[in-house]
Amino acid sequence: AVPNRTTTGATRTMPKDLEKVNPEGFGSAMLDSFTIDISHQEMERIIVELELLHKTQPAKWLPIEGIRNMLAEELGYEDEDEFEDALKAPFKVFLANLPHVEVLERQESELQPGLFRDVFRVIPDPPPEECEPQRLECVLSSRPDLWRVLMLHPGASAEIPELEFEIGADHRRRVDSVYNHIGGAIFNLERHVEMLGEDNEQAARERQGIKDMCDELRKVLDMEGGPYTLVVTDPGGLSAFKPPEGVKVTALEQTTQYDRAARALAVAERDKEEDESDESDDESAKLLAAALADMKTGDEADVTPKRDGGVVKKVTKDGEGTERPGKGTEVAVHYVGTLADGTKFDSSVDRGEPIRFTLGVGQVIKGWDLGVASMRKGEKATLTIKPEYGYGDAGAGGVIPGGATLLFDVELVEWKSS
Repeated sequence: AVPNRTTTGATRTMPKDLEKVNPEGFGSAMLDSFTIDISHQEMERIIVELELLHKTQPAKWLPIEGIRNMLAEELGYEDEDEFEDALKAPFKVFLANLPHVEVLERQESELQPGLFRDVFRVIPDPPPEECEPQRLECVLSSRPDLWRVLMLHPGASAEIPELEFEIGADHRRRVDSVYNHIGGAIFNLERHVEMLGEDNEQAARERQGIKDMCDELRKVLDMEGGPYTLVVTDPGGLSAFKPPEGVKVTALEQTTQYDRAARALAVAERDKEEDESDESDDESAKLLAAALADMKTGDEADVTPKRDGGVVKKVTKDGEGTERPGKGTEVAVHYVGTLADGTKFDSSVDRGEPIRFTLGVGQVIKGWDLGVASMRKGEKATLTIKPEYGYGDAGAGGVIPGGATLLFDVELVEWKSS
């Protein structure tokens, strides 16, 4: 039987087939076609986990019931009913209302003939080479502006120039209200203040500076002293505001460190990483585990499965306990990235917000997946990453040349097994 697309409970303002949308309007079309409330943090969390699950599964079409049960458990719900209560709809209806998800009813299983299930797939983004980098500018002059929904595509950052403050780029799609984007930044900054250790003069100045910035950001949320401007720098070209009225969109002539070349390379690398990460045999894994177990401040180790020197870690501060994050673990990392000549090209420390990603699924360069997986909570280390484990011959963003060896001072802030 030919499976039918479900329309149960789904009302849309545009056709489901985003694959036919011009890449220039893909982000706006996607955001406009959301018919569920996505302007709160729990919905963003669900969408991010859903996309990640689909990305890491080998099958193109996934069973709706099985993924519902897996998501409910991964996200910490008591059972599937509580999960669907949070969605305010059955999971199939929720999926049918997502603009970048296609749902098919009664699809016969290839592995179990005669078994029919409802399935779904995530519609892929347009190829990076078809997307034009863009700059979006939105004036925040009233409370309704704070409740606009902002979708930040992977690699996009948002800045409030009046405060010289930036919400840094991430490797995942972030969908939330402007209010919650800013509120989340305040939360991360205040957590960073709590983590500042030594009570010396420099730490005291940094702590006070962060507290002052949090106070200024709260004024934005209270609409005191405005108007303010929110500027989105989007190398991938797929970010968007909803509603879009009054948002100024211009071409971005020069992209930042997360440009299209880097994104294209990451996509290509992602398809190879799972196989390559399994190439080491049991003996190699045991040797690496033994070497890591004995490491202390000042020690160095090659953390690549092939022991080819592609990623060398030097511990600069011991971590806590003995456990290390594994594949599929969500981690929060602070870092400063420099070239071999000492030129700094990126820093989460400067932004006051750690980067969050999932290990082993291609969200970051390969050298990061390997290096961070070798660390313990609270550990600080310097990762020296050769180009084949970094951005390769393509380079990135005009600031990382092709064939560059990279140095990252990294701190594993926290991690959570999925």
